[in-house]
Amino acid sequence: MDAQQQVLSPSIELEDRACAYCGCAAADRLFIAEDRLHGGPGQFAVVRCQGCGLMRTNPRPTLEAMKAYYPDHYGPYLSTASDSTGRARGYARKTDTAIPNIGPGQLLEIGAASGNFLVAMQRLGWHVMGIEVDQASAERSAARTGSPVICGDLGSVSLENAQFDLICGWMVFEHLHDPILGFRRCLDWLKPGGWLAFSVPDCGSWQFRTFKRNWYATQVPTHLYHFTAPALVRILSKCGFESTRVRWQRTLIDVPLSLALVIEDVGGTRAGGWANAAANSFPIRIAARALGCVAGPLRLTGRIIVWAKKPSD
Repeated sequence: MDAQQQVLSPSIELEDRACAYCGCAAADRLFIAEDRLHGGPGQFAVVRCQGCGLMRTNPRPTLEAMKAYYPDHYGPYLSTASDSTGRARGYARKTDTAIPNIGPGQLLEIGAASGNFLVAMQRLGWHVMGIEVDQASAERSAARTGSPVICGDLGSVSLENAQFDLICGWMVFEHLHDPILGFRRCLDWLKPGGWLAFSVPDCGSWQFRTFKRNWYATQVPTHLYHFTAPALVRILSKCGFESTRVRWQRTLIDVPLSLALVIEDVGGTRAGGWANAAANSFPIRIAARALGCVAGPLRLTGRIIVWAKKPSD
């Protein structure tokens, strides 16, 4: 075993790693959190790098050990397993309207799951391709689109450079063991003038500061890096992107979901279950969307969409 690795349980191996952005190993601990989604083993520290301020989960499960925290019933795998493309069409509309003069071309989605977004974009005329770490989801996505969906992680996949007009990753980069490498690989794969579009939780938000370990979007240990909008602008610029634009998603759904975790802490599993059911109810979701339409332009929601352009030759 590597000297920097430690055993969490007989099957979960942890590693201590320096910041992927600046290489600094020194960090300040912010809080300790657990796997609140699936109840996986262990407690995990969220730390802030002393060198650049980027937050990360450290120590963390190794790439192989992390598979234990993505069960078969993991939400994104299930939610995209059927032909329900309403949410994907919402992203597709952003693709058409948020950036001027972008039209159908070659598209790569990182974290394609079972293919809803690829199907929606294919219907708009895009030639699509995907990358997905889950074998079953990758196979479903390929079957639905009739297009290549590679089963693997972003760090190990080999693709030809300068072939995509648009690369998308919806709530993906916070899951990567090395998101900086991921951004650089995306830059290589984009054509000159191509765009990278992705979403991540906004860990510079009031929600992160208020709820901390109980913030629904903290989601350790699967969320390995905890980004803020200013940090992403710096990182993408250093990686070689230009014209970085940040928009806040128009939803506050993470607030009731986080309150449910607080209630679970105070009142136990049964109370938390009732609160979670209420948070996921149709009226609460409608209210979260309506309030998000006001909070989004004010930068008060907890999720951001980022667009970054590869410089033209």
